Order: sequence, then structure tokens, then C-alpha cells
Amino acid sequence: MHRTFTFVIAVFAALHVSAQTIYNTNYGNINFLQANKIHKVGTNGSAAGNKTLYTNVITISGQNIDCIVTTVSLTAGTFTLPGSAASGTIPFDYSSSTGTAMSSNADRYFAPTFNFNSGGGNAKFRFEFILGGSYNNSTNTGTAVILQNVQVNTYDIDGNGGSNSNQYNEFGGFSAVTLSTGTNITATYNSATDLTKYRSNTNNNTTSVTDDANRISVKYTYVSQFEIVVGADGSGAAYYFIDFGGGPAWSGATTVTNAPLVDLDPNTEGINYTASACKSEAALTAGSTNLVQTSGTVDSILYEFTATDIIDGNFEALIPKGSAAADTLKLGFAANASQTFTFGGNSITVDKIVAGDIRKLKIYKTNGTAFTAAQAETLIDSIVYRNSKTAPSNGVRTLTIIISQGAFKSAGASSLVTISCSTLPVNWISFTGKNQENAIRLNWTVAAEHNVKEYTIQHSSNGSNWTDAGVVAASSNNSSTNNYSFNHLRFIQGANHYRIAEKDLDGTIQYSKVIVVNSGSQETLRVYPNPATGGTLTIQMPSADFLQIYNASGNLMVKKQLEAGTQQINISALSKGIYFIKAGNASIRVVIK
Repeated sequence: MHRTFTFVIAVFAALHVSAQTIYNTNYGNINFLQANKIHKVGTNGSAAGNKTLYTNVITISGQNIDCIVTTVSLTAGTFTLPGSAASGTIPFDYSSSTGTAMSSNADRYFAPTFNFNSGGGNAKFRFEFILGGSYNNSTNTGTAVILQNVQVNTYDIDGNGGSNSNQYNEFGGFSAVTLSTGTNITATYNSATDLTKYRSNTNNNTTSVTDDANRISVKYTYVSQFEIVVGADGSGAAYYFIDFGGGPAWSGATTVTNAPLVDLDPNTEGINYTASACKSEAALTAGSTNLVQTSGTVDSILYEFTATDIIDGNFEALIPKGSAAADTLKLGFAANASQTFTFGGNSITVDKIVAGDIRKLKIYKTNGTAFTAAQAETLIDSIVYRNSKTAPSNGVRTLTIIISQGAFKSAGASSLVTISCSTLPVNWISFTGKNQENAIRLNWTVAAEHNVKEYTIQHSSNGSNWTDAGVVAASSNNSSTNNYSFNHLRFIQGANHYRIAEKDLDGTIQYSKVIVVNSGSQETLRVYPNPATGGTLTIQMPSADFLQIYNASGNLMVKKQLEAGTQQINISALSKGIYFIKAGNASIRVVIK
């Protein structure tokens, strides 16, 4: 006897709400029609790696939405048409209501059909929702969107009439699930897949595919892309139906179970939070109440991120407020490991987990007891992001937070931390020098100092070889504006080049721009526009007879003979970057950046 099985659905990716557009489906039908099916990679969707595009699966406020379906894997089975299959159909997504046991099928369902080997098998699919018409044939991707209020019905979770023929589905990331009251389907947590497993407790086969007792209805608050796994415990034919929509009315009483929820900002729509930082700590929540919404306890808290997001390695970390330095959860790890810290009087264990390009921090009580909802909320709200690198790499770090509770997991709530820093660890307002009678007076103003230890003043007679002239300690480390000065007594006659080496507490050094102060001469070099935005520079310097332009590596890029006064130099051949300009004559040389 054939069996009909239904889908295992798991939210697969973090929801970048701030970067993607949200479209509310209002639990409407999402249609996978044969007429709108295009095989983009592979010829029939039946091999791992095949990609199939469904166009116009739903239209919302005039905007068409498409869906990419990827066949991720197939284990211990083959795609096989049902008996008496309709002409022109394929098993990847059987589109007809004719054929053995297919009378309940609809063209808009996604309906793959299989024959599994002895002992059962499974297949995995990935669904990605994109803007209509945005599919790129070169990259096989599209412009991702988020669908709000999506409902998925799966049917026929029973047996096939034989011993140990129980059918099951596994889901993850849903907000609520509805079952018929008194159903013989029960939920457990599957640690191997990290999903909620719904399994039939009967071997009996029900001929009505949509019978209440064998139906599961799952709701997703937000979904962008997700994976589906379909499987069977035994061998033989296995037909699958997935109904993206409201489905038929329930004929009897139902029981609704809400999954736990993490809402990082309950004061705004959605379950996500955005923050920005440079070297300061960045909160990952809005700090309000009801971040954790559950009527039960919390077994563990999971922080998940992509390894490629962590550009600065172990300089990037999550830090529970009030914890010791050893409790810092560094994010640059590349192997499984564990560490512990103490929070709220409890010993906390953190498992660092590597899963391909995904990194996970699983946080739980060391003694195995569960967090209360209040304890979980306090811990989540206490954890902040910090990047301790002297010059952090700009970009967005996405940290997805998930809580588990018995057989259930919450949907992922993403905190998006935007790193936006100036090139240097301090904001240089100005750096100037003035020739006095017995010294050259240097003055500089900075703002937004963070972890700065000191400023070393460096001097050069030629702009290439540098010696330390003195050190000035940093006066504070905050966002205020701070003024510094230094008198250089051992200057030379002619051009004196100066730069400042700013040293951080971790020993990292960054340099200021270079200025030139002339002793005994008022020669000045003017270059504009600076920064250069076109292909021409204007150079102005009295008594100049040469000009040289060097790149940041010290390579000579341009060399010209000049006449005193103002001239224009063509720089269109230079690539974007930092350059040093040296101009002057036999007795005076001036360098600017």
C-alpha cells in the first residue's frame, strides 16, 4: 500500500528585517503551479543541487513574489511517479489530481512523489522567496523578501496499515501549531535535527487525506527562506502534499500550542532589533520587558551567526554584563569547544558549535535545570556585542537568538549590529604646527577616544625616516573633544615633518596625517581638492621646482618638474587610495597627505 507523508519545515535563515521588504500574506494561498515552473539548474528538479523557479506564487499589493526551490539532498530513495500517472507530469512536483491516491492533490500544492528503500529514506528541499522577476541566471539567486503570516497545512500523518509504519513531520521556527483535539500525533524534540518532531502513534491508515486526526497546521509569523525534509520509516511509495494556505475548515475541536517567542523589541513590529557601534558596546535588545514570551521554562538559549560575518575574528565577542574578562564569548572560533561563566548566582555553560559556515553559542545551566522565563530574559538582555579591535572592520553582524523549551524552539530573532567607524580609532579633528622662536609648537584635537593609551610624536627631516620626539599620555577615553600640545625643541632648519602614532591599550598603533612645519621659512604647499574627487589636482607652492607623488606603500607614482606658483596635475591614472605629495626645491621640501 502506498503511503502519503507530509513536510518537515524548518526556518533556515535569519530574518534581516531591516534589509528586506516585508509582505503580509494574511494566510493567503501561495501557489506552486506547473505553468509557472522553470527548471534553472538541472532538467527536472530530481537531483541534489537542482534549482527550480516558480514565478508569481502570490501577488501582494500589486507586487509579484517568486520562489526558488532547491533540491538539497535525497537519501535512500528515488523520485517516482504514482501509479496511473497523468501524462506530462513529473515526480518532483506532481501537478495532477488523477493517478493512484492523488485525488486530493491540487496543482497549487508542492507535491513530490517518491519510492523509498528498505528502512525508509528522506529528501530535503529549500524554499527561498524573492521579488518577482529578480532571479539572476548567473548567480541563481534573487532579491530576498520576507513573508509575514504564512500558514502551512500538512496532511495524512498516520500509518500505512503495517507494523511500525508510523509517519511523522518535523518543524522548526514556527509561532503556533494547531492539532485536532484528541489526535494521536505527539510532539518530541529531535536532537539530531534540532527540530520539533510530530509523529503518529497509530499504524492504521486513514483513506481521507485531510482527516482532522492526521492533520498539522503550522503558522509562521515571518519567513524568508526555510528547509523542508520529507521522510518515511519504511520502504515503498510515499506521496507528499504541502498546502501553503488556510486549508479546509476543521470539522471538530482543535488545540493550539504557541511556540516560545523571543522579541528583541516588543515596542515595534516584528521580532528583530538593530544597533550600531564602533568600539563601544552594542546592546542586542531594546532593554524592555517581555523579550521572552512563554508560559513555561527555557532549556537553552542559542546565538547563531555566519562565520563570514565575523571579519575581525576574536576581537569580536559577546559579553554578559558584570562578568569577568574570562567570561567573554569570543566569536572567532573555528572548532567545537565549551566554557563556563557565572550569572545571577548560576553556573552557565556555553557550547561553541561549528556547523559548516554557521557558528552557534548554546547557553544553558551547568546543572541541567531550566531557566525561568525571567532568568532567560535577564540573561539575554545582559549580553552585549563588543569589537575590541583598534580599527574595527565596517559592516553588519547578524546575531540570531533562539530559545528552546521542551519539544519546541522559537523562531529566530535577529539583532543586526552595524559597525561604522572612522579609519582611525579616534576622530582626528585637527593637527597643526607652528614655528616659534625656540621650538615648534604642535597642537592636535581629537574626539571619541576609545581605549587610547598615549600619543607618540614622531619627527622626520625627509618624510621617510622617523624618530620619536616625545610622548603625551591620553587624558581620557570618552566621546568628548580633547586638546593636546607638544613643544619640539630639537627641530632642524628647513622642513620638519611630523606625525603622531596613536597607541591603544592593546598595543595597536595607528598614525595621524603628516604635516610639515618649516623653520626659518614660510614656505607652504597647498593641494586641492583634498580628498581628490576628479582627475585633476591643483598644486600651489612658492619657490617649488619639483613635485613627487608617492602611494601609501612608499612607491613613487608621479614625478614632475614645477614652476613656482599654481599648476594643475593630471592624476586620472592613479587608483583610489592614500597618497603623499612632496614638493619644494634644493633647500626646502614640504610633504602633505
